[in-house]
Amino acid sequence: MSGAISWGFDGDTSSAGVTTNGNGTNTAKIAFAASEDLGGGLKLNGSMFIDNLVEGSQANGGNVALGLTGGFGSIQMSSAETGDFLPIDGLTTMSQGTDADRISYTLPAMVLGLTLNITTQDGTSVIGGDTRGESATTYAANYTTGPMSVDVLYADFVTASVDNRTGFKATYDLGMAKVSYGQLKHNVVAANSDVIETGFTVGTTVANFALAVNRSTSKTGTAAKRTGNSFSASYPLSKRTSVSYYSESYMGAIGDVSNIKESALLLNHSF
Repeated sequence: MSGAISWGFDGDTSSAGVTTNGNGTNTAKIAFAASEDLGGGLKLNGSMFIDNLVEGSQANGGNVALGLTGGFGSIQMSSAETGDFLPIDGLTTMSQGTDADRISYTLPAMVLGLTLNITTQDGTSVIGGDTRGESATTYAANYTTGPMSVDVLYADFVTASVDNRTGFKATYDLGMAKVSYGQLKHNVVAANSDVIETGFTVGTTVANFALAVNRSTSKTGTAAKRTGNSFSASYPLSKRTSVSYYSESYMGAIGDVSNIKESALLLNHSF
């Protein structure tokens, strides 16, 4: 069993210029994980989260996963939110992680450093009755050699507003800093609505401070390009406790009058 708690101060400025400030619990969740050796090189692993452990709110079921690994590779079955492919949530909305029910197969290693994965995503939860993302099949590959890592993906949507999605991301560790650049293109069904989103990140550590700067862009059809920037800093007080700061500013629509700003100062503890 493990978990995480964050408490802090948050400030938001909407596109209308309205500012809201406050303090409270930012994150509180518990995770349970277990594994079992089934013999013959086969191993089962499972995990589940209980999220939204905030006073006055109802606890929710979080990410749930059940997987099998063996000589055939690995199969992961999950009802979960994937990680963001590009930075700055508010701007690169189509590149964010999405909730869905998935079955994912990772092939056994055939080439050193190469990982191949196929994931089928069910956008409708028959059991829960909730709409979760969009139905799609994603083909992904990662190749890592030395300080260089490259990700490519192609997603084919079944019944959705998006025909398909293609993307790549390259990361290079310079030693003193890690640099990453990625791009996703979303081929949208509606005319003149294709979306191209990019993300650029530089991360480094200075005097035990983990620092990161992000730059994102989003362009829909022939409309003007929107931009966003973010900065994060984290300082470890111990192995399980840290203080972190995060701020971002992005265009909610075209024009400076639509700038949206968010920031948070948090005390984080994991157990």
